Amino acid sequence: MNRYRAGRAKEYAAIRELKRRGASLVVRSAGSKGLADLVAVFGAVVWLVQVKYVTGTRSWQDANWRKLQALKRPEEVWVYAIVYRRGRAKPALLQ
Repeated sequence: MNRYRAGRAKEYAAIRELKRRGASLVVRSAGSKGLADLVAVFGAVVWLVQVKYVTGTRSWQDANWRKLQALKRPEEVWVYAIVYRRGRAKPALLQ
């Protein structure tokens, strides 16, 4: 499986996780050309989400994550990362 397909598979897994947590709507940014891979709606709150897959001890906090965190946004817009680590079944949800 190439990197694009593997990343897409993790994004779809993240969509299922967000819906399981109560999101009424989750939209995927095809190709992930923007800062957020997913946009999820929880009532009046919007989550901008990056999906990461980490192997070994490599840090998942890259330049795009720092840019996303630095965005000026209304208080109803939150920034999260869903981090999948190799060998772990469940992802970590980090803010």
